[in-house]
Amino acid sequence: MIEDTLNKIETQLRTAKLSDEKRSELLALAETLRTELVDLEKTQKEGAHSIANFAQASTHELLKDDKDEDLLDLSAKALERSVVDFENSHPRLAQTVRGIIISLGNMGI
Repeated sequence: MIEDTLNKIETQLRTAKLSDEKRSELLALAETLRTELVDLEKTQKEGAHSIANFAQASTHELLKDDKDEDLLDLSAKALERSVVDFENSHPRLAQTVRGIIISLGNMGI
C-alpha cells in the first residue's frame, strides 16, 4: 500500500504543469521520502502510512486546477504533524517532509 501511495505522488508530479526545475526538485524529495518511509514502515507501519497519505493529499491539493486554500493549508499542517513523533528517531525523514512543505509553500500553500 505504501508503495502505491508513493507511486501516485510520483505520477502526479510527473504529469503536473510544473517547471522542469520544480518537477526535478519535488521528484528528488519524493524519492528521499520513499527511502525514508520504506525504512520507517519496518518498525512503525501506521506512522509511515499516515505520512505517505498526508504527502499524497498535499500533493493532490496543490496540483489540482481548482485549488481550495483551506484544504491546501490543512493538508500541509497534517503532513507536518504526521512526522513530529519521528523527528528524533528519523531525522532525515523529518527534514525531507520539511523540505516538501517548504517547496509546496513556495508554490502557493
